Amino acid sequence: GTPLLLLNALVGLLGATSAGAMVGFITGGAEASGISPGAAGLVLSLGSAVGVASRLLQGWQVDHLGILPIGRLVWLFGLGGLGLLLLAVDTPATYVIAPVPAFAFGWAWPGLFNLSVIRNNPSAPAAATGISQVGVFAGAALGPALGGVIMDAAGYRTLWLFAASTLITGSAIAVYLRTRIKANRQRVEAAATA
Repeated sequence: GTPLLLLNALVGLLGATSAGAMVGFITGGAEASGISPGAAGLVLSLGSAVGVASRLLQGWQVDHLGILPIGRLVWLFGLGGLGLLLLAVDTPATYVIAPVPAFAFGWAWPGLFNLSVIRNNPSAPAAATGISQVGVFAGAALGPALGGVIMDAAGYRTLWLFAASTLITGSAIAVYLRTRIKANRQRVEAAATA
């Protein structure tokens, strides 16, 4: 139903806001911490490579281990938020370490997000993803814009705390969404057997 899709859109908005801020500012933050521009570029490259590998692994696990995509997304957002909290320490060492969990978890969720929306809306997957993707695309635009304002006003540490808070909030909303999805499935199954 539409209320669940709006919750999905909100989760997507929060995840994409965080990811947009992270991708847009991680090299600048690394340079500001004392890392050379070339090494700062490698920080982003490392994060991107880890993110790609994690997306493949997460998809394989959900397909082969019977994991609910929304359940895995809860963990990805939460662990990604912890990786961003590590970035908020704002030292050269944390810019080398933190991109691994930040990208491996905090930017490995889009495929699972879409899979969850489609599985829970099999009669109208295109319309359902159309609604949920509004949140994702709004977050992708909001993340860099809001991230720039926060970074200019309060610095990189505050930016990373903001990005972490969006993922952790998204994880909490996804927990609620998971319970609503399960309740909705039980209601549909009960109606089908009645």
